[in-house]
This record gives sequence, structure tokens and C-alpha cells, in this order.
Amino acid sequence: MKRVRILLLGLLCVLLTGCADTRKALSPDEFSETLKGLDYTVLDKTDTVDYADAAYYVNTDDFEFVYINGKRRYDIEGLFVEECKNMVSIIGSEEYEKDLHSGENYAYAKFTTKDNFYYVSWIDDTYIYIKASISEREDLEYIIEKLGY
Repeated sequence: MKRVRILLLGLLCVLLTGCADTRKALSPDEFSETLKGLDYTVLDKTDTVDYADAAYYVNTDDFEFVYINGKRRYDIEGLFVEECKNMVSIIGSEEYEKDLHSGENYAYAKFTTKDNFYYVSWIDDTYIYIKASISEREDLEYIIEKLGY
């Protein structure tokens, strides 16, 4: 529980004190076309997420990748905080590296354990979430960079 409190305090500080740095959110079409261009199958699950204008999933044997274009930024920021708490709960007492960063219109959290890689980010009213085996980390960091998240 102490780890969750520390993480939440850190996230709150990051969100409140973010610098003037900004990023451009991808439209659903841009996200889909980028991942299809990298030979991934993108599934449209928009009808399963009531707070989203678009929701796309990419699932392989080694990772899960979610993109959501929300109806409201407030919902997306809340989703980001909840997912960070979930990641810390999943990791439990396992040792991990973390990287938290934010700007004027975005934030991200990256957690790496010896076996898994977790990434969650929001820009404006969009959100991405990744859970992967550590063997996929390098490829997914390339995709994250290519997407600008």
C-alpha cells in the first residue's frame, strides 16, 4: 500500500508540475495506419468502451497494446492514474525500474521488471497502454517513439 501511495504522490506531482513541453496526439486513423504499416493487426473495439470515440487493440502472444481516443480528457487522465495503480499492484513486491514524465498536455509512466514491460501514456484526450514480455521491450519502445507517446 505504501508503494501505491508513493506512486500516486509522484504521479500527482508530475501531473501538476509538468513543464511547458507539449506533444501531438494521434488520431485513431493515424494510430491504426501506423501499426498496420508495422504489420500488426489492429482490432476496432470502440463499441466496447462507452467513454471512447475510438478504441483499438493489438494483441499478440507477447504483448497487449491499447489505444483509446476518449470523449473527454478528464476520463483519459483518470484512466491513466488507475492504470498506474494497477501496474504497481501487478508488480507487487518485485523489483522494478520506473520512468515518469509529463508535460503541458501529456504524461507517461514506464515500469520494467525482469520479466515484463509496462507503459501507459495520455496525450490530450488519447491514451495508450502496453503490457508485454521483456523480450518485446525494444520493439515496443521503437513503436512508442514512432507514435510520439
